[in-house]
Amino acid sequence: MYLDLVVVLIIVIIGLVKYKHFSSYVYLFCFTDISFRVLTYINKNVYLNGVHEFIETYIPESIYHVIVKYTSDIIETLLVWGYVLVFVVFLYYTLQILLKKR
Repeated sequence: MYLDLVVVLIIVIIGLVKYKHFSSYVYLFCFTDISFRVLTYINKNVYLNGVHEFIETYIPESIYHVIVKYTSDIIETLLVWGYVLVFVVFLYYTLQILLKKR
C-alpha cells in the first residue's frame, strides 16, 4: 500500500545520514530517480517472472510519481518545484564536471 513511499523515505534518510555535502545528496536523489525510471522501463518492456512482481510491488515509477500520489494542492506544488530544483542543480553540477574535463 505505502511501500513505494517507504522505499523513497528510506533512501532519503540514508542519504541524509551518510552524506554531509549537498552535492552528494543531489547525486543520490537523481541517481535514485533515474534508477526507478530505468527499472520501470525494463519492467514494462521485458517480462521476467520473479523480477516483474518485485518491481511492481516495491519500486515506484519515479520520485515524482510518489510525490503526486501521496500529496495534493499546495504541498504537491511545492514538492514538485523542489524536485525540479534538485534536477536543475544536478544539471548544473553535471555541466560543471563536463566543462572541467576540457
